[in-house]
Amino acid sequence: MAQKGKQCRGSSVAAPVNGRDMIDINSVMVGLVGFVTFMLVLSYGKYAWRRKKMPPGPVPLPILGNFLQLQSEGLVPSLIKLAEKFGPIYTIYMGSRPTVILTGYQTVKEALVDMGDAFLNRGSLPIFDRIFNYREQPFDPSTTLTCASSNISSNILMGTRHDYNDKKWMKILEDSCQAFHIVSSIWGQFYDMFPKIMPYLPGPHRKIFSLLKPLEDVVKESIRTHQETLDPACPRDFMDCFLIRMKQEEKNFETSFDMANLKSTIFDMFLGGAESTSVTVNFGFLILIKYPELQDKLHEEIDQVIGQIRQPSVEDRNKMPYMNALLHEIQRYSDVFPMGIVRSTTRDVPFHGYCIPKGTDVLPVLTTVLRDPSQFESPGDFNIKHFLDESGKFKKNNGFLPFSAGKRSCVAESLVRLQLFIFFTVILQKFTMKSIMDPKDLDISPTESGLENLPPVHKFIFISRV
Repeated sequence: MAQKGKQCRGSSVAAPVNGRDMIDINSVMVGLVGFVTFMLVLSYGKYAWRRKKMPPGPVPLPILGNFLQLQSEGLVPSLIKLAEKFGPIYTIYMGSRPTVILTGYQTVKEALVDMGDAFLNRGSLPIFDRIFNYREQPFDPSTTLTCASSNISSNILMGTRHDYNDKKWMKILEDSCQAFHIVSSIWGQFYDMFPKIMPYLPGPHRKIFSLLKPLEDVVKESIRTHQETLDPACPRDFMDCFLIRMKQEEKNFETSFDMANLKSTIFDMFLGGAESTSVTVNFGFLILIKYPELQDKLHEEIDQVIGQIRQPSVEDRNKMPYMNALLHEIQRYSDVFPMGIVRSTTRDVPFHGYCIPKGTDVLPVLTTVLRDPSQFESPGDFNIKHFLDESGKFKKNNGFLPFSAGKRSCVAESLVRLQLFIFFTVILQKFTMKSIMDPKDLDISPTESGLENLPPVHKFIFISRV
């Protein structure tokens, strides 16, 4: 038996810690605590100084900002609820980045229209900064609509058209739609709030850029081909016109007509035009099926103005007040891009008694304009009378801002409006739409609501009128 106090083989005895080592450890700990405290005080001082004259808002947490408050009920509902507490203009923190939120028709109009030059710069949206045979059977028209609207955009912008059986092109469209879905999800919101951290974390957000890469490559290749075959005397499409203007202003160092802007403009117009059109048409089909009496009135107007044989033209739009009102109310009610696009102030801006510093992100929440009770009689309901007067003629409404307003309003607005008119008129000229379920049971609420409202997937039946 081992003697008492004798050390066993293989065991070790910790060396005693002398007083000097303990003092060194304490000094390091005190130093670290002091440094962290100093950084927190400095961070809070910076935060307090920035907020001194800025609009009020919920108190942000370090690093997280107001993320937890914004996710409690969903992003858009949370922003609307905060407006009820802090008023039509308030400040939130997207991570550590302050963003001024504008809600309601009057506030948004004052900023984007009356003071448009002060809010002209493009805001920071990190997730996009890195991107640049018929049968009477039920079917989901989403893919067909996306292909059709993308072909129109592609033809106008790049002079190309793709066959519906082109598997490579259909895969590009499918990937682009999937990217939009991810951007509209909580993962896209995470990325915009924490753009320096999210690229290193696992999750579906890491697929966004690879999903959009094939479309970006198509745009780059189209630009190269257009440069090689450009004839300044005979422009073929938007890209040719842009390249010609680039050549004319190549000695102007302040011009906006450069290669970077050409790529981003084509990319933005294509995605914005194709995506917003197909999503809006999908919402519109759901609305027409849920309220079949609308189809009856539209069939009557189409038969009177166009008939069932002649193809509709742009000139027909002004002769069709019911169709015009319907398209406006579909865009208002579907609210495809409820968040709007982030702007940035070009200078220090005095606004509603506050001072918004130069370079501050400003987010006009367009859904609060499209559902502003001061502009619309029943903002939460689909009501075509929002755009019809008592005599049945089309009437404008100042609160109709689905494309935003001012100098940075949606560049694809005219293209989208034209496509919507052609799509709905041609379809309703030839078909009556029905659902496989009772219209009263049809749920038309969006399945995803973030950057974009996405419609639920349903199968429709198209019954020929001819």
